[in-house]
Parts: sequence; structure tokens; C-alpha cells
Amino acid sequence: MKLPMPSVNFGNILKQQMVKDDRASQIFSYNKVGNITANISEAPVGAVLEDGVITDFLVALGNRGRDDAETLSIAAVLKKNGTSVLSGEVTLSDSASGEAGTLSFASVPTFETTAVIRGDLLSLDLTVTRTASPTTEMQNLYTTVKIVPKT
Repeated sequence: MKLPMPSVNFGNILKQQMVKDDRASQIFSYNKVGNITANISEAPVGAVLEDGVITDFLVALGNRGRDDAETLSIAAVLKKNGTSVLSGEVTLSDSASGEAGTLSFASVPTFETTAVIRGDLLSLDLTVTRTASPTTEMQNLYTTVKIVPKT
């Protein structure tokens, strides 16, 4: 009995369908639990497994904090092999004066570079702007990077 052979393009067709169905994404994250009080440089996010394209970068705080007198904010820069992939930075600021701190997340940033290859190293720089004693500290940082395969 002779079985039918798949097309020579079968692998490509399967990969395109997986991308279409969003089943082939690589997801990387960096999280910091607790108060966010100081800058962080080159925080490791991950090493890319497969050539692809960065499609999303999310930065969220479980509590964005509050300072009734001064600016309280955090700025994040996603890097590939030590170089920013963003046009600018992603910034989250504290609650308005008098409000309780709440969950917040930044909008999707504008990317300078999106292509990645196997072995690229992703890292994160965080810059905190704060006074010595804000009313409520920023807490629980979550970041997620989504990469889809090249089609």
C-alpha cells in the first residue's frame, strides 16, 4: 500500500497556519515583585529561540503608586543585544494626586527594529523617577514580549 506524500511546501503551509492561529509565538517576560524603588539595567528577558518579529511589548504595574508632591514614574526600554528596539521608551506614571494607586499598563510602543534571530538576547532597562518617600510605592512590575515567526 502506497501512502500519499505531503507537498514539498507542507512545512511552510503548516508554519503559516500556526502563525495565523497564533500558536507559534514566543513569549518572554520579566517580572519584579514588591516595591519598585531603583533603576534596573540590563534585566534579562530571554534568548530568542527562532527567527521572528517582535509584535508586542507590554509593561504593567500591579500598583502604579502615588506621590502627592512630586513625579513618580517608571520608564522601560526593551533591548536586543544591548540596543533599544523602541522609538523612545514606555512610561507609566503615578495616580493623580489624592487617588489610590491602581493597576495600569502602557499602550503598545512604536518599534525601531522588530526582526530577531535565534540567539539574540533580550533585556530591559528600567528608569525610576521618584522622591525619597512617595505616599505609595510603585509595586509589582510585569513585562511581556511577544515574537512571531517570520513567514
